[in-house]
Amino acid sequence: MNDRILGLWGFIVPPRLAHIYFVGENSAGLRTQAACLVLGGDTPITLTWFKDGTQLEQTSNVVITHVNEFTSLLAIEKTSGEDSGNYSCTASNSAMSTTVSAQLTVSVPPEWVQEPEDASVALGAALELPCSAKAFPRPSVSWRQQTPSGGWGAISQKYGDQDKQEAPYAVTTGDDSQRPYSGPYQSEGRSVLTIVRATRKHEGRYLCQASNNVGNELAKLVTITVLEPPWFPEGGRVTVEVEAGVAATLECRARGDAPLTVVWSYRGDAIVPSDKYKVQSVREELEEVSLLTVNAASSDDSGSYQCQASNVHGMNTYTVTLSVQDVPSPPTEVSLTEIGSRHVSVNWSTTASIAGTLTNYIVTYASDSNVAGEVRVAMPPARVDGLVPATGYLLRVAAENRVGRSEPSAGVRVVTLEEPPSGPPLNLKVSGRTSTSISLRWDPPQRNLSHGVILGYHLGSKENGFINGADVRPYNFTIVALPGPSQSYQELSIMATPGLSPPPASPEIDPTNLLLSSTMTLAPTVVGSVVEVTLAGLRPYTRYALVLRAFNSKGAGPSSAAVTTRTLEDRECYVMT
Repeated sequence: MNDRILGLWGFIVPPRLAHIYFVGENSAGLRTQAACLVLGGDTPITLTWFKDGTQLEQTSNVVITHVNEFTSLLAIEKTSGEDSGNYSCTASNSAMSTTVSAQLTVSVPPEWVQEPEDASVALGAALELPCSAKAFPRPSVSWRQQTPSGGWGAISQKYGDQDKQEAPYAVTTGDDSQRPYSGPYQSEGRSVLTIVRATRKHEGRYLCQASNNVGNELAKLVTITVLEPPWFPEGGRVTVEVEAGVAATLECRARGDAPLTVVWSYRGDAIVPSDKYKVQSVREELEEVSLLTVNAASSDDSGSYQCQASNVHGMNTYTVTLSVQDVPSPPTEVSLTEIGSRHVSVNWSTTASIAGTLTNYIVTYASDSNVAGEVRVAMPPARVDGLVPATGYLLRVAAENRVGRSEPSAGVRVVTLEEPPSGPPLNLKVSGRTSTSISLRWDPPQRNLSHGVILGYHLGSKENGFINGADVRPYNFTIVALPGPSQSYQELSIMATPGLSPPPASPEIDPTNLLLSSTMTLAPTVVGSVVEVTLAGLRPYTRYALVLRAFNSKGAGPSSAAVTTRTLEDRECYVMT
């Protein structure tokens, strides 16, 4: 009762089918078949075949035979990978439909998806050679290399950035994911032979094999040719240094497939053999050696020389820089940036040394009295110390390299600034007396201790008194102003140096600020270098101590040793000569 379904005319029994299965080999190219048998059910019954849910149509390769109402045969005359799938037989009557299914898996031998081809690669370049095949089950794809003995050796499968840098080969394998020709019953095996950096050892024959133990394996023999464009084992640039006047020989070693042509050029022009240039070529085992000789090299020959090598695969250039060692040219635009009393600062434009690296700049100086010296620096500016105040100097700058020193630059004249005198007036003597005055004469300080133009003197006087053996009373100073000059050494220094801006003006020195008491100014008599002055307004018959110090625009110097004398009595008149 449970196997029947109530219909229009009573109870109807639905179809019942036997299990189906394929008979025969599951390898591609062979015949296989399956039978659909009805075990029970009310007629009429219709039998229909499906593959992967789609009704099968009869073709020359797919044959469907309905033996009777209860039996149907499905035959595939020559199987292939496309025949793999889920097959089902459906029996239908007026009550319902019944379906039974069976899986057909066809083993397929490898077919090329990407068949490798002969390839060439430039020396030092990289090459990737893919090889892939599809089959079921998925094929194993591998590379082998022919050995010198004629056999075939396996290539280790290394990959990854580190391996690619260290190993001569890298073999990577891949599956069929996201490949347009992949399906549930076929898979791709893939292997890529990578030559990381081609050398001569990579040249030869390689074999790619694909196999899945179904049918015959695939094998493809390819040849890899390593092309050698021109290249230079020493790199791309070298420098040759020679001294001026000698012959310079430039060497260029080029490698590459023959025939290999090498030519030289300088400043864009091809070099033609002459008295100046000699070109000699020598063929060694692996290299073409070209020697360029530059006779009697001078600084004009310094620069970059190009060695160009070419063959059928391309061209390459090797640069040799010739540096002719000659003395540098003298510095230019020498100027003073600072002037002091005992130093000056000098600047200049740096010198381009065609001969090589400069080792020093030398600043030489000479005073008006022929006192000379020099200062060495690596780069401008330079500070020259140890000069004498208020002294004229001539400065020059020279450049120096390993060959020697350049000619000096044009000279620059400078006068250092003043300082207060560092020496006292000389030979202070009393030259005459009255009851109310004392006359004095003296010589100026030594010239090298004056440190500028002596503008005058401070004459100090005091009544000579002693307390416990020491005179403690202060001196009263009087200015002794000399006539002219109108310009100080500082002004003369600036005028002697064109282009030098004056330093910030200092307050003009008022000699009266240096006095302890008197503001009186005396006018002396000057004969040659001897200065004579009379100090009046003194008390009769009184002992006086007198000192003297010189001053210039920067201040006063040290005092002389004191001299003592007595004014005369009112009725006396005594003159010392």
